[in-house]
Parts: sequence; structure tokens; C-alpha cells
Amino acid sequence: MRFFRIVSCLMAGAVVLTGCSVTARVNKEYAAVDRADGVTEKEALIIARHALLNSECRQRFHINKASVLSDRLVEPYPDYFFVSFYPVAYDDHFKRYLVVIDKKTGKVAREEQYRPLKNFNYQWVFNGGKPR
Repeated sequence: MRFFRIVSCLMAGAVVLTGCSVTARVNKEYAAVDRADGVTEKEALIIARHALLNSECRQRFHINKASVLSDRLVEPYPDYFFVSFYPVAYDDHFKRYLVVIDKKTGKVAREEQYRPLKNFNYQWVFNGGKPR
């Protein structure tokens, strides 16, 4: 019984330390982003991770499972990066967390949970509407 208590304490400590190291790494990378000449796709991912980390949804989405969208739905918006994060829980598999970043300034234009299968365009990002 004592063995299990020690093992569970070690596992809990490892989880806490891993979370702290991810936060520190993301904050360090974010501080190093140079926005003077616009942002690259790699820098957009760093900015999006920082935005997710500081959101209230950070526990629901994988911080390292992000993708920059490049399909026909984002083609009408060439001045923005659309970064989508995948959910942690299988129950949320229809939801994603979207961070939209201006390529010229590196500023976050919008961040929100959305359902990609119910949104057939990204006009809601720019007109102040809510995703479906």
C-alpha cells in the first residue's frame, strides 16, 4: 500500500512539473517572437499557443496539437493565419479552438471555440458573430 502511495505522489509531481515546463517554454518562445517584419507560420503557432495558454479553455485543448489551416475556407483571408487546436477529451472531438492571427502585426484577431463541421466559412471571425 505504501508503494502505491509513493508511486502516485511521484506521478502527480511529474504531471505538475511537465505543466510548468510547457508554460515556461511557451512564454519564453513568445517573448522571442519578432513582429517587426510580420510573422511567419512558425511564429504564428507560437503566438497561438500563448493565446490558448492564457485562455479559459487551456485544459480542454492540446497545446502541442495545433495546425495552421490552409484549405479553401481560409483562402479569402490571405492576411491571416488560422490556427486550430484539437481537443483533449474524446467527448469534445467535434470542437476545436481557433486562433486567428494577423500576418503583418502578429496580433490575435480572434480566438474562440468552434465546430468545424458546422461552420462552412470563416466570415463569423471578422463580422463579430458567434460560431455555430
